[in-house]
Parts: sequence; C-alpha cells; structure tokens
Amino acid sequence: MNELVVGVSQDAGVPGDVEANLELMVRSIDEAADRGIELLVFPEGFLTGYFLPELVPASVPEAQWAVDRLQRLARSRKIGLIFGMIEAVNGQCCNVAVAISRDGKTVARYTKRALFGSWERRCFVGGRNVAVFQVGAFRVGLLICYDVEFPELVRELAVDGVTLVVVPTALMEPYNAIAEHMIAARSLENQIFVAYANRCGVENGLRYVGKSVICGPDGSILAQAGGGERALISARLDVEEIKNAKFEASYLDDLKRLHAADPAGMPGN
Repeated sequence: MNELVVGVSQDAGVPGDVEANLELMVRSIDEAADRGIELLVFPEGFLTGYFLPELVPASVPEAQWAVDRLQRLARSRKIGLIFGMIEAVNGQCCNVAVAISRDGKTVARYTKRALFGSWERRCFVGGRNVAVFQVGAFRVGLLICYDVEFPELVRELAVDGVTLVVVPTALMEPYNAIAEHMIAARSLENQIFVAYANRCGVENGLRYVGKSVICGPDGSILAQAGGGERALISARLDVEEIKNAKFEASYLDDLKRLHAADPAGMPGN
C-alpha cells in the first residue's frame, strides 16, 4: 500500500496529570480509529504536560504505566501512535517523542535536540539521536517543536530518505507564523510530507496557538485545525505524490549536483 491515513490530535492537556491526559488521548484514539486513521500524532509533552515551570527530575510525573496502556490500545485498535512526554533519565529531564506501531511495539524514542528558550535549556538535556522508522510505504522521521524550525534538521531526514516528518509541538503565542507558513515551506523545500501536532488552550500561563497542520510535498495544506479549539484533523497521504512533486525538479538531486559542480563553471561566474 502506497497510502497512509495520518491524523493529528490538537487538544489542551492537564499539566502534570498523566491520568487525565491519558483519558483525553484514549478519546482521540477511539475517534481516530473509528475514522480509519492509521497513524495518530499528539502534541509535545502531551502525556505528562509540557510546561511544568518547577520541573526537576524528581518531579517528572511517572508515566510508564500509561505508555504500557497506550501500547495495548494501539494493538487492539490497530492504530499507530506518536506522542510527546517528559522523562527522567539518569538524573536528567528529557523531552521525548514516542512512536508505537499498530501492533503495540515501541519503534522509536526521540529526544528533542534544539532546546527553545531559557526554561528548556535549564530543565532539559538536549538529544543527539535521529529517529527514523518504517510505516507501510513511508519512511517516518521524528522531530519536536523547535527542531523543525531549523531547515538543516529537516533536510538531514530528507537526505536519509524520510518521506514523512512528524512533529509533536507546543507552539505558543506570538509565534503563529511557524504553523501558518514555515511548516508548508519545510514540506516544499524537501518535497516530503510533514504532520505538525500542536497544543491548544493555556498551560501554566502559556497560551498555545493551535493551527496543527498536515502538509504535502508540494507545500499544499492537506488539513489544518483552528486556533483555539480541540480538533482531530486527518489526511490520506500517497507516497506517489512525492514522485509527482519531483517530476520537474528534485531539490535533493539538484543540490547534489550543485555540491559536485565546479563553482567557476556555474552560470553567472
């Protein structure tokens, strides 16, 4: 199968309340499975809460029991899941994204590399790993929020053959332009799909902008949520659309030619 139905759950979680957030996730998973969604994405830190101002390793909410339940639910509903959470690892806090397959196995765990602002840099240790895995015909790569704002990190995945970049995020005011413009640009400049799952509502004083979006390899917006409300958006992705987007010109292939060319022989020199 060349197609994959991807969904994004935009919601306002409860800071630090794993049980309440799990209930919200279960509701979205049931709705998504009933709609035929095969891969469902939740926002950054959604299971545990993202902005926990006094965060230290000892205060990280224990959530492995909830991850275990999500694995069982993924298996019973035959739906892949990607969600954000905070973990305490070796005495340090990590901002991670977890990917669970349709058969309930954890297939990737990614730690956010680009830390945004003084709070994140104080609380989290940045990751160094790249997370790539297969879902049907799609090679999927994970980034978290601020990561996607660096074209180099998305290009790194695209060069590795990733066809769908999934981005759990917690984009707050006043940075609406990221969701409104940058995500489509990342799709277009790499000729890949991007699914961007943002939070909505308010969390410990942070007001999130919503506007979760799924973009196609030509930069088109395939689905987008509104600014303030809970939403479940979805799109049917076809890997053949990437070939269509590259029919006239492939940015990645042409970039290789630019790198290989003698600058003195390039037009304009």
